[in-house]
Amino acid sequence: MSGRRPFTELTENFSPERRARVEAKKAELRAAMPLHELRRARAMTQKALGEMLKVNQPAIARMERRADMYVSNLRGLIEAMGGRLRIIAEFPEIRGFHDLRTRVSGPRIFIQVHIELDGTLTLLGLDPVTFGHQHLDHRH
Repeated sequence: MSGRRPFTELTENFSPERRARVEAKKAELRAAMPLHELRRARAMTQKALGEMLKVNQPAIARMERRADMYVSNLRGLIEAMGGRLRIIAEFPEIRGFHDLRTRVSGPRIFIQVHIELDGTLTLLGLDPVTFGHQHLDHRH
């Protein structure tokens, strides 16, 4: 016997806590999946992805090797693979947000969101640049 056993057999005696840790680690690894692995998981070749983005295969290979890239390039890659890129910045004073809506009018992009603050930060204290120097209604 080679001493090899199926993974399911190795994990059958794991406690529920250990199983939860394994699942959490699997989710963490999936979230940190490099672009080339994501492309492969979507059963796409570099050539096919390049054709969708109107670039050649070596350009896709270079993009996949980059440690840093423009958000617009990353968005294009993700959308070409059938996904949607979402970037969320979290700050300790902001408890959450909901009802995020966007719309485009000519060259302008409008964003509407309901922000839940923790009480230490008020709208009066926010930088007006954040809101495009537009009037804020502080009554609500």
